[in-house]
Amino acid sequence: MNKPTALRIAGITDPNELLNACKEAVSAGFDGVELAVAASLVEPETTGQLAALELFTGSTGRDLRVVAIAATCPTTDLHAAVESVTAMLRQAGRLEARCLNLTIPPIRPAKSDDGFSRYQDAREFAYGLLYRVRFEAEAAGAPIALEAGDGDVLTSPVELREIIDAANSWAVGVCVDVGRVARIGVAEDWITTLHRRIHAVRLRETVLAGTAPAREDPTSVDLLALADALAQVPAERPLIAAGRSPAADLRARLADLECPTPTG
Repeated sequence: MNKPTALRIAGITDPNELLNACKEAVSAGFDGVELAVAASLVEPETTGQLAALELFTGSTGRDLRVVAIAATCPTTDLHAAVESVTAMLRQAGRLEARCLNLTIPPIRPAKSDDGFSRYQDAREFAYGLLYRVRFEAEAAGAPIALEAGDGDVLTSPVELREIIDAANSWAVGVCVDVGRVARIGVAEDWITTLHRRIHAVRLRETVLAGTAPAREDPTSVDLLALADALAQVPAERPLIAAGRSPAADLRARLADLECPTPTG
């Protein structure tokens, strides 16, 4: 497949630790990293936080690249969300990231600022957000990619395809976390249904372990079928490895996915 590869880095705010994690990713053979940030890190309020992000550019920029930023929309208020996500997109653009992988608030039993009380509200929010930030995403050169199937929202690839197409911009799309969508459907179906709308595919180490499908484990993934499906995703869209295993091990598993060994 020869797609760009990235290692997901989350929960690190110390600049030196962050730089070391990025160097480990590069040494392992990754093209860059997916940097998972809190909303406060997207608009850094302290010099230390700003340095933690800007270490990816400047003199070391040739070796370290932010392939994607992953963040969570902090509110269900559409106007406030547009402002927040616009700031995230501008930061992603400054870091020359390929996309902003965005999680929208989940469905909650009761209405609250950090969740929706109805599925329909979440669906309308997703469309409204994409429609309102699409030009900012285009200007930043960093497409916004909604996280599919997280928080009991956006649980259908057909529905998500319709929302993306209605926004009518090359700079809006989806991030498919294979393990997550496999819990609610068939991962290959998600990928083939959304194909050109996919701006990033995330593969956690449980998926990269390569368990064959079985009736007693409907969340398992067939790596041969997955590799065939991923071939339909545009070549410039990254594959992101996530997990606690050493970076070198995760990169080797991605290589196995690119050239999977037939079983049986």
